[in-house]
Amino acid sequence: MRARSGLPVCLVLALLAAPASAAGPARDPAAWLDKARSLHKAGRDVEARRAALTACALAPDDPAPLSELGSIDADLGRPARAINDYRASLALRPDYFVYVQLGEACVGLGRLDDARRAFEAAKAMDAKQADAYVREGYADLSAGRYARAERDVRALIAADPDNPLGYHHMASLLAFENPPRLPEAERYIREALAKFARNPASDPDDMLHAISWLGDILRDENKFGEAEASYENGLARCGPTNHDFRGKFLLALASLYENRDSTRALGYARRALDECPKPGTCKAFQRTQIFTRLALLCAKQGRRSAGLSFAGRAWAIFSSASPSAHQDGAQALSQVMSLATAYTALRAPGRARRACRLVLKTAMAGSPISAQARRCLAALPSG
Repeated sequence: MRARSGLPVCLVLALLAAPASAAGPARDPAAWLDKARSLHKAGRDVEARRAALTACALAPDDPAPLSELGSIDADLGRPARAINDYRASLALRPDYFVYVQLGEACVGLGRLDDARRAFEAAKAMDAKQADAYVREGYADLSAGRYARAERDVRALIAADPDNPLGYHHMASLLAFENPPRLPEAERYIREALAKFARNPASDPDDMLHAISWLGDILRDENKFGEAEASYENGLARCGPTNHDFRGKFLLALASLYENRDSTRALGYARRALDECPKPGTCKAFQRTQIFTRLALLCAKQGRRSAGLSFAGRAWAIFSSASPSAHQDGAQALSQVMSLATAYTALRAPGRARRACRLVLKTAMAGSPISAQARRCLAALPSG
């Protein structure tokens, strides 16, 4: 919807709300955009949105405030608004990453054909950037379109055979398929690690992600010793302040020992929590994983009260953090299902039902995760 002036209504409203002083920082769109980005990074999305709207109003021909507004609206759980923001930004100037963000927002509304068109537009701008191929692949994976998801990522490998990210994400897709194709996934992740090792300019965090994935795949192949060695290797490579990855590897070791030695597993999980003791030390998604794992371990040891406390802390994060804090949407839904499992084990069917219903409300209809949530609900006592 547009006002008579030709400007989008949201920008007209922002113009009316903008400070009236004629000069100085209050009328500087770059200063307002910087403020919006800082507030957004700090998770203060409502304030960030007001600042972004002001930047849009002060610089209506600049696409940057509009794309930032789109990111904020997406993180506020308003994908339809985000789509409009991104399209307005792209109308002013095409941009690879804005096309990718537009595609992700369309996926959030289940508009997969629109998402594919956005991803294809991004690839037309840069055929070697990984993001569009990867996001398109995970969108197809979430919809249960496994062959199509593989095709998306194989196209990245064909476009840039030396890029380890293509092999890394192919391993992830194969591991997530139903049923998982673990031997193939292991081959791809080892190839990714070899390519990372040969490239001194590789991002160290990408290498740590790949080491983590290798451990997960080996764990699922029941190669306990090799999985443990991979996680320990990752932990040794982390710097002392890399709390996200230190927590990630410690949590993986807790998961590995969960059914072998619950006391040792609990020790690893508590060490993971020590790396992420409060918001800001690790991503919100990471902290929900730690609290959920602690809840499951307490359930195994018959410590219901402590388990419910940890599960409640995980649920509180899901209830308060913006979607971006949970990283990938499919990962977040999988974590909510783990929380439902924890509540079931802790004999709290009402809370388990709440978690399953959240997944059903959020997941794409017919997706594997929605089917898992329906099975969860069916197994719970009525109420």
